[in-house]
Amino acid sequence: MATSTSIMNNKSLSDYLRGQDVCNLFLFFGEEDYFIDISIKAIQKKYISDEAIPMDYVRINRLDIKNGLDSIIENIQTPPWLSARRVIVVNDCGLFTMNDPDKTYSNKICKLLESIPSSCVVIFVEKTIDKRKKAIMKAFQDNGVVAELSFLDDVSLCKWIFKRLSRDGVSIDEAASTGIVERCEKSMRRISNEVEKISLYCVGEKVSHVDEEIVELMCPPDISGTVFVITDAIGSKDSSTALVVLDKLLVLKEPCSKIRFMFARHLRQLICAKDCNSEREVISKLSCHPFVAGKLYKQAARFDMSRLLKLFDMCCNKDYLIKSGKADERESLESLICLACV
Repeated sequence: MATSTSIMNNKSLSDYLRGQDVCNLFLFFGEEDYFIDISIKAIQKKYISDEAIPMDYVRINRLDIKNGLDSIIENIQTPPWLSARRVIVVNDCGLFTMNDPDKTYSNKICKLLESIPSSCVVIFVEKTIDKRKKAIMKAFQDNGVVAELSFLDDVSLCKWIFKRLSRDGVSIDEAASTGIVERCEKSMRRISNEVEKISLYCVGEKVSHVDEEIVELMCPPDISGTVFVITDAIGSKDSSTALVVLDKLLVLKEPCSKIRFMFARHLRQLICAKDCNSEREVISKLSCHPFVAGKLYKQAARFDMSRLLKLFDMCCNKDYLIKSGKADERESLESLICLACV
């Protein structure tokens, strides 16, 4: 069953899987493994009952495609035992990273993708793809569905949080929802777990509204929010406050490497915000929630572009010294803050 040659996103794939019947070949890739798992489960439930899973659901993990091609073919050719279709998931087999100069394996794979029997659904899952492997990509697009499942933007994630909590009669304010998104670094799996935890707390304690205080109580530390505070202190050349806030993060055993990464990311966002003429432009360029865009735009106004660029350059230099073993992580962070406040 051939489908459109376009690459589906989260929403278009979800809409497609709600249909009565689907094709028998899929390629899923992207950073959001939560949606990949959800999509696989939707296909599985469509064709396999819980009782038949041990017989008709096969997951092949990290099998080298060259050495494991025969095993994949054998599973595809095995008819379903108790289900309408057999579902086979081939996870991270290196379809797009294999060394195949004479195209021997690429040709075999393309022939396989063109001849998937109607008795099964085969789902290939790869972390990344190489669109230069045109023959393999074309074989997937001509004979099945290709979907890139990426992190949702901040606004969509906040809407999801609002809808999920509203099912239990709980509301949430804007600052709290963006705080959850930032703490979970846009990972839908982590967001889902944290929101479930908050929901159980609210139902148990008969709480009808979630604010920043509840998020602070229930969720992991907000490194991104803390970096905002550190940057505010740097803007005021208040090294004492910035160092105290940094120390609190370190006491909570947050890795120096993660703090350094978040600080560099925040500086990149501020540089982008400084180059924008409005909060709306910040939202467009960074795909962030309006609440976050407003904070970035206001904070960026406190800095000259030259100072932001200098801070980012200092951050990159400290990163290089740490990774080359020439500097201690904590001392580098502290010295970076002190130099930034001069």
